[in-house]
Amino acid sequence: IIVSLGKLLDRRAVPILLKHLPEVQNRREMVDALGEIGDPAADDALCERLRSDEYVTVRVGAAKALAKIGDRQVVPRLLEAVRHEKEPKVIAAAREAAETLKARAP
Repeated sequence: IIVSLGKLLDRRAVPILLKHLPEVQNRREMVDALGEIGDPAADDALCERLRSDEYVTVRVGAAKALAKIGDRQVVPRLLEAVRHEKEPKVIAAAREAAETLKARAP
């Protein structure tokens, strides 16, 4: 269901996904769906997941989702995550997301 919500690209699903984001069981899928939907309303929650989630796959997914959403204002937060992150996969994903966003026209 979560994957389908992302494919629908319906921003009405964002509040529901954000409400359930703390639930561990489907968090990675929720992060992916938020990226697919592309609503900047998810930026803060995704930045928080990138900064503090206990799972590498969720942190990587959060960085990729932020790049998909496309809000250049999160670039400093992505770079901050790079400075504090220890996992190479997360560092690479956050750097790539920051570069993708910086390359977009304002």
